[in-house]
Amino acid sequence: MRVRLNNTNSKQVPKWKKHGASSSNPTRTKYRDAAKLQLLASIQPSSSSLELPSTTAATFPKEFDRISQFSKTTLGTTKTNASMIQVNARVLQTLLDRQPAKNDQQQMVIWLDGISRAYCAFHRAESANCLNYISKLFEICVNECLLSVYKRVQIKATNVLKTVIKTILKPQVESLRNTPLLKQLFQIVEHGLTYAYTLSWNYVLHLLGDMFELMGKDSFEFCRNCLASLAGLRSTKDFSFLAELDSAVGKAIHVFGPEKVLSIIPLNLTGTIKDVQLEQSWLLPLLRDNISHTELSHFVSYFLPVAFQLQTTG
Repeated sequence: MRVRLNNTNSKQVPKWKKHGASSSNPTRTKYRDAAKLQLLASIQPSSSSLELPSTTAATFPKEFDRISQFSKTTLGTTKTNASMIQVNARVLQTLLDRQPAKNDQQQMVIWLDGISRAYCAFHRAESANCLNYISKLFEICVNECLLSVYKRVQIKATNVLKTVIKTILKPQVESLRNTPLLKQLFQIVEHGLTYAYTLSWNYVLHLLGDMFELMGKDSFEFCRNCLASLAGLRSTKDFSFLAELDSAVGKAIHVFGPEKVLSIIPLNLTGTIKDVQLEQSWLLPLLRDNISHTELSHFVSYFLPVAFQLQTTG
């Protein structure tokens, strides 16, 4: 068998990179599987959990780049056998165990890129088994990466979670709503509303909007406290992320309906002279843009009396 050489380098192309690319050719399946086993063989665990080997700062990013490329090209194939199911899980666990420090900007960004590709590939091959590792990724991205001092790490972690939500969770959301997984993930993201996350609240709010859509209208009671927290933040003086918060509340209105959201964040309109301040007027454009598939009876009972009172007062 001839070995193809890299045009820009005289070194041979490694097998794990050469044969790792996805292909519909069934004869290459054994090379993809061998590539997975080759990577695992090169990372020997010293105990029950895989530990990070001691490498220098110069070689450490290369290790992550190697694993990132591996996860992109070889992890997860549509045709897997029983042995490869365990190998896929071990490869993903290896990536999770090699997580760098949250304030190590260069290595953390590389790691997040690799782990995002690994989850998406793992999902394509074994969607059910992949769900067992989702909460771990949410914990890392929210509890650690969003507390990083580097904006680049915060942005990357947010994009990783949004990718996971879009490509892994949304396609099977109907079945997931009957499991505790979505509630667990929502609580992890909701924890980002605490004051420890003040500098990254804009990213937390983006994620909350996506989580409202995942939870669905039947989860309103579970999301009540979160909506109350958002209302409290909106009334806080000099709050910096008004646009992001309004977007999250708008998605909640679209999902849960105006009647339920207004029971938590009322307009406080009476139609009298007392309405001079209109402190909750920020809700009006959100209601205009996000109301859909609601009950006409709520409009008649809630808004019409206020409208008639305003007309009389005017």
